[in-house]
Formats: sequence, C-alpha cells, structure tokens
Amino acid sequence: MKKLIYIFAAIAVFAACSEDDESRLQMPQSSAKGTFTDPRDGYEYRWVRYGNLDWMVDNAHYIIDNDAYCIIYSPSAGEGSTDWNDRTYWSKWGCLYTIEGANMACPDGWRIPTDAEWQQLEQEFGMSATDAATYGWRGNIAQNLLTDTSDSTAIHLQLGGYYAKTWVNTSSHMREWSTMGYYWTSTIDETKDNPLYFYRKLMWNKSEVYRQSTAGDDLMFSVRYVRDAE
Repeated sequence: MKKLIYIFAAIAVFAACSEDDESRLQMPQSSAKGTFTDPRDGYEYRWVRYGNLDWMVDNAHYIIDNDAYCIIYSPSAGEGSTDWNDRTYWSKWGCLYTIEGANMACPDGWRIPTDAEWQQLEQEFGMSATDAATYGWRGNIAQNLLTDTSDSTAIHLQLGGYYAKTWVNTSSHMREWSTMGYYWTSTIDETKDNPLYFYRKLMWNKSEVYRQSTAGDDLMFSVRYVRDAE
C-alpha cells in the first residue's frame, strides 16, 4: 500500500513539474519586430513589440569615452576595460553603464524602461501582477526572457554580469559575467531613504527574476531601451 502511495505521489510531482515546464515554455508572441540604427555610431539594434512598447533585443552598445559612466569588456579575465578600441566582447555583450551613463547613451526616441514597464513585460511573459510588484526572486519566466530564437518572440536578455567601481577584498571589479544579468530601470525606489533605482537580475540556472533597488552611480549594469509603439 505504501509503495502505491509513493508511486501516486511521484506521478503527481512529475505532472506538476511538467505543467511548470510547459507553462514556462509558452512564450508570448510579439506583435511586431524590426531594426533601429543608431545614427551616432551606425550600430543596428533589433527590437520586438510587446503590448504598447518596442523593446530592444540587444544590450546597449553606445560607447561613452569616460569610465565614470561606461565600461566595455576586456578579453583579460572578463575585466572591464577603458581601451575603447578593444571590441573583443563588445559586439556580443555591449556596454555596462551607471544610471547616468545609461541616460547619456540612450538614442533619441528611446528611453530606459521604468519599473512599471518592466513589470508590464514580465506580465506579458506570464508573471502575475502580484509577483511582478514584489521584491526579490519572483515568477518562473526567466528562461523565456533569456531565450534566443530566430522568430519574433524572443527578447534575449543576456548574462552580462555587472561592474563595481569599489574593490572588495579579492573580488575583481567585473563580477558574475556569463552567470547573471543585471538591467537598469529608470525608477527610483520611493520606499528607500537614499535615491536607489530599481533593477532586474537573472541567473543562468534560476527560473525566477529578481527585483530590487540600488545606487545608480557605483554599479554598472546592462540596459535595454524601449520606446512607445507607433
């Protein structure tokens, strides 16, 4: 009898996991897609439309020749580099910016998404409104956000890590490269005393998306720009 109970329990767990996997794999269909060429440097970005917003499918690549605002990747152990001619990793990962740098790098007609717009995107991918407004790890949509496909459904967030200006113990300035991705929002967290900006974090082996706030001038994150759909 106990053996039969264990079998039924295992079947129930398997079914629940299968349902979770199936739900995670159901990606939304974007309503439009296209490309945008930044006239400042000629870089061509892909974009996809979810709801009333066009989201860039590529990390921002515009180089600000000032390491107080912008860092690109160096082939030396993934460290940040101010050698603006070294584009070994730049073509894939783009740049990392402070929040001010992200504003400076933004092309005309585009903007850093707000926290509410990130929540809107998360809900498009299946996260509940309650989860989307929660701090910490939420939902089960991360792998869909990270997926890269040739059709119009992928936003393809990337695991570009982050850059910290402050040196901590033996840690390098460039951290969590290729294991986690960090993305700015333009929204200040009004629940905190200091001006902290909301951001999103994704991890290579987690299905949840992390929501928290941090100072905008010491850390450098990736950014995806948005614009209102025409």
